[in-house]
Amino acid sequence: MLVAAESATAPDARVSAILNLARIAPPALDARWKAILEAALEHENEAVRAASVLASAYIGWPELVPLLEKNAARDGAVHTERAIA
Repeated sequence: MLVAAESATAPDARVSAILNLARIAPPALDARWKAILEAALEHENEAVRAASVLASAYIGWPELVPLLEKNAARDGAVHTERAIA
């Protein structure tokens, strides 16, 4: 699943892969997973960014909060602000 999240080029495939990652995330931070979520937060497609926000909130690693805050500041996205809270 990590490979799919890293290599998917179509936005809908990337969204699906990111959401699937959230379901199987390890209990502690993993650098590769964080990199995938961070890259998705920077993606040009809004649905991919939203999926990354949702996945990050679901996973709940405290280390992801700065990424979500950065995304909220950039996008001004309500869904990001709700995920941080």
